[in-house]
Amino acid sequence: MRVGESFLLRVALWQNARQAYAMAVALAAVGLGLRFAFGEVLPTISFFPFFPMVLLSGALCGLGPGILTLLLSLAVGWYFFLPPAPLDVQAGRMVFFALSCVIALVVLHYLRVVIRRLEKERSRATLAVAEINHRVKNSLQIVSSMLRLQSMTVPAETQAALQQASSRVDTVARLHLMLADSDEISMIKFDDYLRELCRSMSNTWQAAGLAISCDIECDRITVPTGRGVSLALIVNELLTNIAKYAYPEGAGKAVITCKKNGGELVVRVSDQGVGLPAGFDPAKSTGLGMRIITSLATQIGARVEIGRSDFGGAAIALTVPAA
Repeated sequence: MRVGESFLLRVALWQNARQAYAMAVALAAVGLGLRFAFGEVLPTISFFPFFPMVLLSGALCGLGPGILTLLLSLAVGWYFFLPPAPLDVQAGRMVFFALSCVIALVVLHYLRVVIRRLEKERSRATLAVAEINHRVKNSLQIVSSMLRLQSMTVPAETQAALQQASSRVDTVARLHLMLADSDEISMIKFDDYLRELCRSMSNTWQAAGLAISCDIECDRITVPTGRGVSLALIVNELLTNIAKYAYPEGAGKAVITCKKNGGELVVRVSDQGVGLPAGFDPAKSTGLGMRIITSLATQIGARVEIGRSDFGGAAIALTVPAA
């Protein structure tokens, strides 16, 4: 939420009556002081600058305090600053000032009421979406658990496929868990998510007897949720491939870097392993994991670059719009 919008929202929701009326009196006093200060400059404008003080009181404190500021302004303006004139002329000036202020206060009051209603609806919607995300996360975790259980009862060649499917479901479930705990569901803190993903993958590797670690070098980055899901699934596939192919002896390191480069986000996953075969083309790969990577990259408009890491292993970089 932008700073200005957040300030206006806090103002609209402020409901401390005692402080509000105290501020109304203070604003009337400020108007009185300014009127004395500028009296020689604008001597004929009796209620300057009481009008802006009344508006501030109505905007910051509400209708009741705004009316109090108006009444105090009328009293001090009449007592100190109305020039000698027939009673009907003086009454006309006061009525004009009062009506102008009342109209403005009513409009401000209506705006505050609308903002309060919108905030209540927004809070209800946020709670509903959080509940949905919790339920989706729970459902996905159940599916993942069922896939893992099923993998224990099938031949070895099928186990790996079921375990990879379970890992993909877990990737989406973790993202829904983060969304459920976040105030902003349209965006996701991608650096936090990557760290959570790496922790989970490291636990999975340890359980499988692999001594593979995962290092992250990532800027503080927020991305749209849809793009974050696709990027997370791609990173999950790349980490899975590292565990399967990069280190035949079952020990090594996976490195993820995530940097902003102008208006683009560059996510790079590399290893120190055996590297990719000569002439490897992801678009022609028959493996399911690489086909998933290629398909997801196309959906989010990502450029995929394949090369060698600084340590001789494989390195795959994804470049996508940052916003």
